[in-house]
Amino acid sequence: CVTLVTGADALPSNAQMREPELSGGLTRIAYATPTGAGQPCAAGVNLQWAMLESEGRIVARVFERGEGPTASSGTSASAVACAAWRVGW
Repeated sequence: CVTLVTGADALPSNAQMREPELSGGLTRIAYATPTGAGQPCAAGVNLQWAMLESEGRIVARVFERGEGPTASSGTSASAVACAAWRVGW
């Protein structure tokens, strides 16, 4: 689930995504049951935030289902690239 944002202030850092309040909400969304709520996707879902930093350069943050904040997710990189292409970045 890619969310495109317009500013760096809207990109959560991995440290912020590990904070209990934010982590709890993201876990309920991203993780399948029994750890998460499985809503909106019963099997869980990766969450991505991305912004266009400059022409040809996209910055992204990822909260991966079953893993949490991560700097390495090939499926999320592909999802971000597709979303960016779709909007003309």
